[in-house]
Formats: sequence, structure tokens, C-alpha cells
Amino acid sequence: MSPLRLLIGLTLALAPVLGQAQTRADSVGWFGRTDVRLFRAVNNHQRPALTRFVAPITVYSVYPAVLAPVGLLIYGAAKDDGHATDLGLLTGATELLTVGVTGAVKLTVRRPRPYQTLPDVHLPSGPATSFSFPSGHASTTFALATAITLDHPRPLQSTLLYGWAALTGLGRLYVGVHYPSDVLAGAALGIGSAALVHGLRGPLLRYRDRHTKPGSFLRPESPAPVELMPVQITGQRWTARVSPTPTGLAFSLGW
Repeated sequence: MSPLRLLIGLTLALAPVLGQAQTRADSVGWFGRTDVRLFRAVNNHQRPALTRFVAPITVYSVYPAVLAPVGLLIYGAAKDDGHATDLGLLTGATELLTVGVTGAVKLTVRRPRPYQTLPDVHLPSGPATSFSFPSGHASTTFALATAITLDHPRPLQSTLLYGWAALTGLGRLYVGVHYPSDVLAGAALGIGSAALVHGLRGPLLRYRDRHTKPGSFLRPESPAPVELMPVQITGQRWTARVSPTPTGLAFSLGW
């Protein structure tokens, strides 16, 4: 089993556990004490330079998650790049599913924000709206990171994407608007949503193909392949020939 599949399986298994355990997070039980202790460890570590770095990232990180699908769709239509368009559709579906599930869980659990139940919480970016569990910023950023990684697995790219998502989640504790369990549950929901959409990639794209025309915005027409012809250059005592092959170009030189 690949590390990514193992991570997806663990997060999918962790999501319902966190959802059940968080109902005791504000109590005096072990889970609640640990959740609050970890929250305090991050939120109490306020530094002006750190705030200037972390606060904008964690507050505005949701915008790249929303704009990425739109940007991929525009790029795919402008460049007739079918792969970019497919990825834009799939990341868009992933984010819609993530936002929908996250919102439904928030309204079901209705967990107050940390600053609404705990004293002396630092809020360098001000209070947040809606409920606390799960973190919407964590779910959307981890959903985008997973969707792109599953479609285009590259170590450096995946490291940067998941690093950005992790920094966003940690920053939600720093600015005082989420507990650690909110962030973990949001990450699990985002990863799980991306894995589900990726598993349904074939049916989703076939549905798109049945309801759109080639050359449309959501289904750019791929350009026809360019046929390469053999090229031969002849000198007085030699002949050079370049011929296309299924794997590249073949070069021959005769005397």
C-alpha cells in the first residue's frame, strides 16, 4: 500500500472518531483537556513577527483553494488543454463537496469557537463567524492538496501543497478560532472528499462528455497531433537522416 493511500485510509477512519470525541472536547475529560492544552500551546505563543507571517496565510488561504479550479478551467479553455480542464472540473467538484460536508457538520455539531468558551484567548485576526467544528480552512486546503497530488503526484509539489495546508491549519489555532480537533477533522474531510472525487473521476468525466460538445469551455478540443516527416541531408560523401519513431527521433549518418 502506498503512503498516500495509507494516509487517506487513516484520515477517513479518523474523521468519525473525532466527530464523536469532540462532543466531550469542552468538558473536563482527557480528550477535552488535551485539546485545550494543545490549543493553548499554540495560541499563547504570540509574537509580532510571527503574527505578520502566519495571520495572512491562515486567513486568506481559502482563496487559492476556491480560485484554483477556476484558474485551471480558464487555462484549459485558453490553451485547449484537456488535462487542465479535467483537473479544474475535478478540483471544483472536490471543493464543492468539501464545503457542503463541512457546512453540514458545522450546523449539526454547532460547537462554539474557543474564544467563546475559554478565557484569555488571543485573536490577532479578530473573531470568526459560524461554528468551530470542523475547520473549513483546513478542509478546503487539504482537499486541494490531495486532489492535485492524486492527479499529478510529484514529491516537491505535494510537499509544498501539504505544507501550505498544514500551516493553514496550525495558523487557525494561532489566531484563536479553532481547536486542534477542528483542524484534524477538517483535514480528514478534505482528504476524504478529494479521494472520493478522484475515485469517481471516470464517471464524472463521462457525464461531462455526454452533456457538452467538443470545443466548449468545459471540454476543449485537443489539437490534432503534428506528424513529423523524415528529414535527409546529403553531402558529397555523406548522408544524414532524422526519422520520427514512436519513442522519439532516430538519427543516422552514412558515408
